[in-house]
Amino acid sequence: MEMNSSEVPVKIAIEDPSSANARVCLEQFALEISRRLKSEFDPSTILLADPRELKAPKGVFLVASLYGNAIGSAALAFNGKSGAILQRMWVNPSARGLGIGRRLIDEIEKKARENGVKSIRLETNSVLHEAIVLYRRYGYVEIDAFTDDSPADHWFEKHLV
Repeated sequence: MEMNSSEVPVKIAIEDPSSANARVCLEQFALEISRRLKSEFDPSTILLADPRELKAPKGVFLVASLYGNAIGSAALAFNGKSGAILQRMWVNPSARGLGIGRRLIDEIEKKARENGVKSIRLETNSVLHEAIVLYRRYGYVEIDAFTDDSPADHWFEKHLV
């Protein structure tokens, strides 16, 4: 029996970025980036140097889980009074197509609004085709580079209403 995305019992919750579930998501995110870039890339460069940067009051780290297993994540780092950076957005390949990315974006934007954020920026890489499609579908528009972080080659922003 096939389930549609609204029937999937996914739980999205704020977690400590140093929790076991968060670490699984971050490690899988880094491995996927490394694998998809197909270059000499050190996955440790995109792991969190300081997990406190994504905990209240500086940010929020969300983990999506299905039947207790971590299958996705998204983080929001507050960047001043009115802005935030979306980062570490990842959905397990086995769960793609179930609306997990959409639900993570919805929840991240909700948390942003609750914290007075007026715009969200993010950076990504062109090998992450699915992510770019999702961001565009959700109203994120491409902007000039605001970081020089490798391996980013696309930058987006969305103004929240």
